[in-house]
Amino acid sequence: MALAKDIMTTNPIVVSDTLSIQDAARLLLEKNISGAPVVDDTGKMVGIITKKDIVDTVREMKLPRLINIFDAIIYLESAEEYNHELNKMAAVCVSDAMTKKVITVSPDMELPRLASLLSEHHINMVPVTHGEGKLLGIVSTTDVLKAVAYGSNQS
Repeated sequence: MALAKDIMTTNPIVVSDTLSIQDAARLLLEKNISGAPVVDDTGKMVGIITKKDIVDTVREMKLPRLINIFDAIIYLESAEEYNHELNKMAAVCVSDAMTKKVITVSPDMELPRLASLLSEHHINMVPVTHGEGKLLGIVSTTDVLKAVAYGSNQS
């Protein structure tokens, strides 16, 4: 059975959390990738930036639904989610737009569970980490397709 470490892309492209949104967009386009792990100035992974995160910085703002009762404002949706969306739209650098709560996998995760994780969470990639979050590689849906098409020895 193929494992994450068998199909992952080692030495993935990473971006700095201080990189501008425009430069991050250019990098994703030039490298033809859907996202990249984000590292801080110490090299620690602090998030992931994806095409969707960047698209979210330029989309139309959806105002939260609320009601006003006796001069009290009651949000019908999460105010926290609204603030998060607002911050993304005002993003200047990657740290403002990136996804901070990143799903990661161990190098020994088996392919069926890995594929399920990608599918269930509607994500195109997942960082492979070891120990205290040390980035070993990344598994994308393309890596899974290659494993299905050619077996786990092809990356």
